[in-house]
Amino acid sequence: MNSRPRLPVSGGRAAINMLGAVTDTGDHFVALTPDSFTAKVSKHFLRALRHRFGKKLVIVLDNAPYFIANDLKKQAAADGLLLEYLPPYAPELNPLENCWLQLKATRKNRLFETIDDVKRFLTATIPRLTAPKVYHYLEGVIELLSHCDDRTSRIVSAFIVSDCNNEAKAQREEHLCSCVHAASGVRSPEAAVLD
Repeated sequence: MNSRPRLPVSGGRAAINMLGAVTDTGDHFVALTPDSFTAKVSKHFLRALRHRFGKKLVIVLDNAPYFIANDLKKQAAADGLLLEYLPPYAPELNPLENCWLQLKATRKNRLFETIDDVKRFLTATIPRLTAPKVYHYLEGVIELLSHCDDRTSRIVSAFIVSDCNNEAKAQREEHLCSCVHAASGVRSPEAAVLD
């Protein structure tokens, strides 16, 4: 009989997902999870950031549903974290996107036969990613920010105030504030320092 050959498949697939962050000093942190992104997963991620980088953080997030969930915002407030959000639909303003581009470039044209192969690749590759310095990155996108709503100054402040005692950071803050002011006429940002 003439029948087509059949290849049995399971219909399912294994996955590994990543949540990441970059700091104002160019350090980066990536968490791998087999779970889908939810507010619950994001809560664990924020607590991991707090554990890694300190208890008093200003975290700038995109507007993914799992980052804007009320439960996440309540936990962040209870943990003493200040959350700020980038404008919607603006991935070019997120410095972490640069890390994801590097990761995609290194996996291009590679075949991973198992999820364990993917995990080994990520474990070896992630530490070698070059995270952009947030201050330098923001200088490059400040003009784009200036065309956003009046939250521009709050967003710039959120990236800047993680450690106001450092003289170099204070100088960069002053420079970025002048860039924002020159590009958009926005008043100098009011820095929200966490005590």
